[in-house]
Parts: sequence; C-alpha cells; structure tokens
Amino acid sequence: MPVDLIRLQEGVKLAKEGLIDPALEVFEELNLQSPDSPDILFFVGACNFKKGAHEAARRNWERVLELQPGHQKAQSMLAQLPPAEESWDSGFGGASLPGAGVASAQPVAKEKPIVQESAPSKAARGKSSTRSVWVVWGPLAVVLLVIGLFAFDMLSHPESYPFLGKKSPPSSTPAGDPSGASVAPPPLPPDEAPQEISLESGLAGRWFFRWEGKDPATLSFQPNGKLTVLRNLADGSRMSLEGDYRVEGTTLIFNLGIPDESGAKNIEEVRMFNAKIVGTELRFNFLAPDGPTTLAVKQ
Repeated sequence: MPVDLIRLQEGVKLAKEGLIDPALEVFEELNLQSPDSPDILFFVGACNFKKGAHEAARRNWERVLELQPGHQKAQSMLAQLPPAEESWDSGFGGASLPGAGVASAQPVAKEKPIVQESAPSKAARGKSSTRSVWVVWGPLAVVLLVIGLFAFDMLSHPESYPFLGKKSPPSSTPAGDPSGASVAPPPLPPDEAPQEISLESGLAGRWFFRWEGKDPATLSFQPNGKLTVLRNLADGSRMSLEGDYRVEGTTLIFNLGIPDESGAKNIEEVRMFNAKIVGTELRFNFLAPDGPTTLAVKQ
C-alpha cells in the first residue's frame, strides 16, 4: 500500500514543533498501514529516542536495517545509543545478598530458653535492619534517580547534547505547498532535498492520484504521448479511459475519451496548472492556476 505522504508530512511537522507524542501517534498509524516501510519505522524510532525510550528506538532501527540493510541514518543513530541496560540482579554477577546461605552453613544450635528482649535491644535491631536495607538498595536508588534526571534534561535541553543533533527551525513552507521543499524530523540530520525533474523527462510511467473530491485513479503516461486512466469507483468497480496528453510549460493538458449514456466517447480536455515533479512526487493545481493542490506519487 503506498505511503500517505500528506499524512507523513503532518507527523514530520508535529515532530519539528516539539510535539513528540502526537507525531508518534501519526507515525504509528502509518506503520499499521505500511508495516514494512523503512522510512516510517525510522521516524517511529526517532520519536522513541526523543522520548528517552532507547530500547524501543533500538528495536525500530534494527527492523529498519532488516528491511533495508544499507540504511545509513539507522546505522548512525544505533551507533549513538547507549549499551542495552542489564537487569539489576545481573549487575551483582549472580552473588547472593549479604547473609544468604548462612543458615545452611552453620550447625544447628540447641534450643535456648526464651528470654524477654529489652526495649533498647529492639531499637538497636531496628536501626541495624534499616541500615542494611539502605546499604543494599540505596546505591541503586541513587543510580536510577541520576538516570531519570539525565533523561529529563536531555528532553528539555537537546541543544546541550551534540549527539542528538541540532533542532531545525520551523519551516516557512506551509503544508501542501507545491514547491516540493523537503523537511527532516528532529533530531535526525537533515536530508538532502530531492531533485526537481523536468515534466518532459520524468512524466512517463504510472502515477497514483487522489483527486480533490474524486475517486482515486492510476494514470499511465506513455513516452509517445498516449495516456491511460484507471479509476477506482466508490462502488468497488473500475473505469478505464484512454486519451493523450501534452506539456505546455508547467501545464499538463489531457484529452480523454469520456463515454456517454449511449456508449459513444466524447473527447474532454482537462488542464493541470503549475505542474512540478520533485523526486517521486508530482504536484499541480487542478483545473485552475489557483485550484486545489493535488499530489500524485510515482509507482
């Protein structure tokens, strides 16, 4: 299933504004639709990394490398993650707590008469027990507190940690702008902007269109100027249309044979203005220079 690029840009915009939780919801929704997309999984990992969930980020980026072994950004970010955390008991090297096993090592003593313990003895024993608990758990509590404060400071002041990458300033290009400018989610290094391709050389091939208020369609442009349109209708059926196309500057002109009730085909001209191909995206204004902005993705 093609990635919903408009929805993807919404998630990127939220991440750039520092709204990590809403951005993560968008990327996880897209991941459910396209579970094998390395780019979406990488953005999910970036949000988890920003939230301090390093192990979740590690799993996301390792899955990216399974799907795309040469993914450089996933490799770079995995190299910056701290080592996987060990459980607290493994940190003790398997050693038992103080006093464990002592009873089995000592001979069984004869039963002694019960002697009433004095109040000072009870108080001393209580203090000794408190000290023993603090000796065992105190250092661990301090370590956890330091880790929590460090993670909070990383989220609050990412500029103080160079390995997180600098946060890019908000883009001045509004969402849906046909200029095709690319954005990169923080804290990832900025991507190079995709190259603009001329309409004459880049139009040939199949494009998936989601028209404004109309049925989705796949348009196949042939190098010889022929055009085939396959529309997916709301009732589940499909309609196939044929015609031709031509390019005049930044305007695409279609001439399609539209069948009437009698079955005869009437030639109808459709114009798309301000057309531009950037990477694998085709953007244009539908029917008028200031008409709805429409996005197509090359298949």
